Formats: sequence, C-alpha cells, structure tokens
Amino acid sequence: MGDLERYLQVLAAAEPEGRFLELRYRLPVGMGQRFLPAVDVEGAARLVRRLGRTRDTYVGVALRERRAGARSAVGDSRVLFVEVDAEASARLLARAPRPPSMTVLSGSPGHLHAYWLLSRSVSGPEVKAANRKLAHRVGGDLASVDETRILRPPSTLNFKHRPARPVVLQSLDTDRVYELRDLMRGLEDPPARETVARPRPVVALRRRSAPDADGVDALLRAIPSAEYVQRLTGLEPNREGKVSCLWHEDRTPSLHLYPGGEWCCFGCRRGGTIYDFAGALWDVETKGRAFVELRARLADVFGVAPQPTGRRGARQRQRRVAPGAIAAVDRERLRARPAASEKGGR
Repeated sequence: MGDLERYLQVLAAAEPEGRFLELRYRLPVGMGQRFLPAVDVEGAARLVRRLGRTRDTYVGVALRERRAGARSAVGDSRVLFVEVDAEASARLLARAPRPPSMTVLSGSPGHLHAYWLLSRSVSGPEVKAANRKLAHRVGGDLASVDETRILRPPSTLNFKHRPARPVVLQSLDTDRVYELRDLMRGLEDPPARETVARPRPVVALRRRSAPDADGVDALLRAIPSAEYVQRLTGLEPNREGKVSCLWHEDRTPSLHLYPGGEWCCFGCRRGGTIYDFAGALWDVETKGRAFVELRARLADVFGVAPQPTGRRGARQRQRRVAPGAIAAVDRERLRARPAASEKGGR
C-alpha cells in the first residue's frame, strides 16, 4: 500500500459504508469535483494519483454523507487537522498538546498539514471548534479550520511552484489515537481579535517599492484587477465582479475585484494590489530584491515596457491604460502558460 492509499485509508476509517470522499482538482477555469465511494480507497487513489500529476488536487478531510460539498453534507469525523503555513512549522508544531498522528508536507517550503486521529467520531461543529483551538495553540491558519476543508493529499504535485513540488506524507502513526477531551485539555479558543472577521472592502496598502523612474510600476498598477486576475489565473469574474478565492475553499465567490486595481477576499482577508496577488500566486515576497524581480516578471507577462524619461515620459505615465489594451498583448504566450493554483490547502 502506497502513501496515498495509507492517507486515504486514514480519512475513510470512520464508517465508510455509504459515504464519499470529495475530490477537487484545478481546471483551466474553476474547479472540478468528484465524489468517490469511501469504501473504495484503491479506486480513489488511482484517480487522485492520475489527476495529481498534472494539476492541483485536493481531498475533503471529512467524509461526505451524500454527493455534495456543502456543510450540511459533511458527516461525523474522527480526524482533526491544522494547516501550519510558516517556515518554523516544525518548531511551532512542537507546541501541540500531543504529537500529531500524521503530517503531510504540502509542497511549499516549511508548510505542512498536521492530523490527529480520534478514538470516536465527532460532529462537524465539534471538529471545527477543536481545530480552532489546535490552530491557536500551534500558530496554524485560523481561516482553514472548517469541517468542509479540502487539503492536498500526498503523491500529488503542488503547482503553485515552478517546477511543481511534490506533496509528501512525512509521518503516519495510526497508534496515536486520542480522546477528544484529553486532546483539548488546557487548550483555549483564540481571542476575539484573532477571529476571522470580514475585512473592509478596500485593503490595498501603500508600500515602499522600487523607484519608478521607468514608469513600469504606474502601468502595472493601472491594470484593472478583473483584467490581471483573468490573465494570471484564467478565472473570469461573475456579474458582481467576484471570483472564487485561490487560497481557501470558496464555493460562493468571495474575492472582490475593484476597478482601481485592488482586490479583497472577504473569506480569508487577503487583499491588495497586482503585486500582492501575483506574489501570493507565485509565492514571491513583495519587498526588497524579490519585489524588483516580481515587478520584472509581471512586466514580462503583461508586455509592459519601460517608458521614455523626461517631460514626454512624464506625460505618458500620467495617462491611464485603456481597459483591455494590455490584455491584447501576447495572448498566445499567456495561453501556453500553466493555469495558476489554489491552497484550500497550501
């Protein structure tokens, strides 16, 4: 039995008869979805392995009672989990009240998913409440604790990176099974200021960036967010100017795109400018030398060339880029590039 089969077996251990594993996978536009019988772990593994070689692939941690991904379809579960998205994840995880039963390296440096097996099944709300306490204790992602969460399974690839990086089952000890009450002893809920709250619509922050003597920064910032998001991800905004967020499970689009070039997700509180979006998408810092490289990469993607200096250049840089003008540049090259990926799990 391979690592993927062992992983799926852990998820399907809680009364799999008549229940389903939810599978999500990245499409050129949006996400695909399949529901596979939880009793057929080997069949599910074959499909996950095949899809995971060419696109970002995710599996629901909790089994589904029917072929639906809504919260109402999530059944009881014997698995708790936390996403630790930090370079110091191993050190942070040492703060857990008990060692995790399983850990999976998600493909991003320092990022991992930790799982704890329970001796009995608990309800979806109990899973979420327990996940929040665990995440607070170890510095995990408080926006990724819900019972509907989908995470990257091992033996797939993480296409947030170029080249894509493997998702690896780091450890698995099925003898580490805990009573929920014992595991929660001494843990506290995160304080109110750390809860995931809806942000203000405009969250773009002015940051100190590289000098814009060549006008590239002004041209990039002038691109409407709906235009650059579609170019970079293939996602087309709906009538309300929203798309599904790439960094968490988002069945109802919650990432708002604003005409001024800003964006904001009301689900995970991410937001900012074209630099913040591309930086998160490509896992690139938005400061220092990394920012300069990020700006150069965006300029290449959008066909933005340095502008003339002097009075003529100043006049040109003051003009707003016409909507759709940049989108007409180099479309064929963009189509040849791989579509961007999501975290639901990172």
